[in-house]
Amino acid sequence: MSAGTDYLLPDGSPRYGVRTTGAGQDHAVVKPVRPFLGSPAALISEAEAMDAGHLHAAVKLRYSQEWADAPDPVLEAWRKEHPAELKEAEALVGKKLGKGGGSMALTSPWYLSALVLESRRNQPVRMRRRETRTGRGTRLANMLFRAAMLGALIGMIRSGGDPQVVVSMVLFYLLVSEPLAVSSRQSRRLPDTAAVPLTGLDELRGDLVNAVLLGIVLGKGIDVDPVIRAAAERGWRHVRHAADGVDRIRRGPK
Repeated sequence: MSAGTDYLLPDGSPRYGVRTTGAGQDHAVVKPVRPFLGSPAALISEAEAMDAGHLHAAVKLRYSQEWADAPDPVLEAWRKEHPAELKEAEALVGKKLGKGGGSMALTSPWYLSALVLESRRNQPVRMRRRETRTGRGTRLANMLFRAAMLGALIGMIRSGGDPQVVVSMVLFYLLVSEPLAVSSRQSRRLPDTAAVPLTGLDELRGDLVNAVLLGIVLGKGIDVDPVIRAAAERGWRHVRHAADGVDRIRRGPK
């Protein structure tokens, strides 16, 4: 055997190195799969730890994404392929965070827990700013105005005053009392609780269900197409990104 043939196999391909079936062959480039988001239990615990500020930012981010305007048909078809796992995912999320669906979100454990966590986060701020006792004059004026107006209204009603005058006083009270109350809050510089749109909260819940469903399916050793996996993870990745951004803002610059 010659030195040249020592490095060739019978089919003419190199004995060592990378073999190809033909010159100039195109090789498919496989994109690396991003890390798994987490186990179903870890994902639900992550959702439970989010306050109203996190959810508010997540909803705003979701509304800005074109892919979130309508359900993904590929993802919806995949969900239908795994009815048992989808039912399990819905049950896990519902047990901890409650069921979705319009006004039900108002009383869902997830929404109420987010409000409680937000209130607890703001408590140190309220305590610090209460100690500065700013806006005491505005608060006193607000209280005196309310007491005077209520006293005048009660007196007018008891004395049989003109109904038109009473109605006018009620309207005046309603128009003036709220701006005074807002001014009082602003003078104390107290943080407002972030508003969470209920329809947006339902959409975040759907993102969580998709992520939990993916975890259940992968946990059973079932292969998932990379395109479907990316679609199932996409929503919760955006939620996590928004929550991380809120935490960075709260920490401030280094």
